[in-house]
Amino acid sequence: MGPSTAKPLDPPINGYETLGKYIGSSPEYAVFHGFRELYAENLLYLQAEIVYLSKELEDIRGIDRTDKQRGRGNLHQDWAKLRASDAKGDGRQLQKILELREALDKYYESVLRYEKIVNMKKPQARTLKNMLQWMLDVGDVGLVGNDWNIYADKKPQPMMTLDHTSDDEFTTWVQTTLVEIYHQILGRRIHKSPDEEHLRGTISYPVEKVGTASRFIAATIACALPTASIFGLHFVSSTTVRLGIVFATSVVFALCMACMTSAKTQEIFSATATFSAVLVVFIGTDASTA
Repeated sequence: MGPSTAKPLDPPINGYETLGKYIGSSPEYAVFHGFRELYAENLLYLQAEIVYLSKELEDIRGIDRTDKQRGRGNLHQDWAKLRASDAKGDGRQLQKILELREALDKYYESVLRYEKIVNMKKPQARTLKNMLQWMLDVGDVGLVGNDWNIYADKKPQPMMTLDHTSDDEFTTWVQTTLVEIYHQILGRRIHKSPDEEHLRGTISYPVEKVGTASRFIAATIACALPTASIFGLHFVSSTTVRLGIVFATSVVFALCMACMTSAKTQEIFSATATFSAVLVVFIGTDASTA
């Protein structure tokens, strides 16, 4: 989404509806507050509840084990008898077990959900900047409740994004820096603003097309780097210079792997070693031919 040229309206007259339309039509701006601290606090409450319930169950079992008159001493060993105790109006141990079961289900469900929350991507600073700029300059959106500063606060917020299109640093760089440069130089002159009222004054660059462009650039570099390396080695006769070329191109190759792909460290090492080995084999073959 390119910068807007529209002038801000004062005071803002739009709210959640307009902001929702904007997020719905521009999924890359699906940015929300993470509330990680509150969710972690909720987990602590559930954890404490389970500890208390387990202690209460332990106390009840201790009392039942010593109750020989009503035959409750072996409830912890006989499920049928434990279940029947509830029908007799004395199922305190069973009720506590059921309470504990429900609390455990909530706890582990919340733990798994929290794991997903903490692993969610954080939005790019430029994304938040563009979003705030749209709210002020185009959407004329102003939230006046206690949530007024979620998108406007300059302090770092535990925000999360639902946009998962940028899987590597290179694609992220293309979607932010390169698209911004393109917009300033050419994009704002040849692309038209959408007709929708909440998008007027803005220029949107589809994430799919930007992703295709980044893959095209990456594929071009992937083809050009080995070929250029071999050409360079072919026209150089000095072994020392050739080894220097192998070193330099191997470093460039490893950096490209790290920045332009989502490869793991082990995969980068393996691919770089293979790349270097191919160049060394070429040097040996070329030398023997000469």
